Amino acid sequence: MQNKTTKKPEKTISLSNLPSIIVAVVLIVGIGAVYGLLGYLVSGIKENITPATQKPSMEITNNYFGNEFIQVKSPQKNATIKNPVSISGKANVFEANVRVRILDSNKNILADTFITAGGWMDKLYLFEKEISYKIPQTKNGLIEIFEESAKDGSDLYKVEVPVIFGEYEDAFSDWKVYRNEEFGFEVKYPGDWDNPLWQENEYRKGITFGCPVFDFEGNEYCPLSLSVSKAITKNEAIRNKRDVINIPTIKEFTVDTREAITYQDAGICLETCTKIFDSKMTISFMDRCSVYKGKIFDQILSTFKFIEKNETADENKPSIYPSKGEACCC
Repeated sequence: MQNKTTKKPEKTISLSNLPSIIVAVVLIVGIGAVYGLLGYLVSGIKENITPATQKPSMEITNNYFGNEFIQVKSPQKNATIKNPVSISGKANVFEANVRVRILDSNKNILADTFITAGGWMDKLYLFEKEISYKIPQTKNGLIEIFEESAKDGSDLYKVEVPVIFGEYEDAFSDWKVYRNEEFGFEVKYPGDWDNPLWQENEYRKGITFGCPVFDFEGNEYCPLSLSVSKAITKNEAIRNKRDVINIPTIKEFTVDTREAITYQDAGICLETCTKIFDSKMTISFMDRCSVYKGKIFDQILSTFKFIEKNETADENKPSIYPSKGEACCC
């Protein structure tokens, strides 16, 4: 009897099953694509995470001090600095922008700028820059190095460096001091200038410096003056000036912790005007025709500070010059 070998039937794909197979393949490919897209999005999100959510290793090496995001190398704390000052260190801050603010002990801002570090995100990167600053009013000061929050502008990871201004004593050692106890302020001026002249008339109430100077017609006048007027706010002063003439630049800053602005006004010639705002009065500096524009004007302004007012001053004495005097000064 002949043995018969049983042959296994070959598997074939039935046409009736083809749609199900296509659907399964499409689903597999689709799921893979979704996972790939999610991976791409997640990696993109990670690249935009601010350093605040990361924890770079806290490793402060010799001559550095600070925190895990900003470490300063120079200047060292309580160092005597010169102008400009070299500021260096390492940082891991958003978009590598390291903010720097220099203040004197009266909280006047002498410089407000930034340094770009070599990078950010994965580690601390080096930063270094020489920064110039205004002449300080005080011998001691503070350098603040920080990240500015992209969310609300607050200071993040701030490192404070107390410093001593090396040029302070030399800058004003031979200067004179004008002191006004009635209004409670004082200001310094070059020692080779005549004593300021206090004037009170229907047009002004204030002092003039550096007289005499001759204008283009040969007339004698005092180009630099300080005036006292009724108290107004910084916003009122800016609004009033912009309503009257077109002033391209109004710079806002502080003088002895008070708000202040400076701008150039239109007149017979370009005039530099600075206003310091106090709750009881407004102090105005005017450099007519910009004779003292630059270092001398800035130095005189930098020495201005408020002092204790003499409460025994004559109460009947007018504390401001008449309103029509507004036309004579900035």
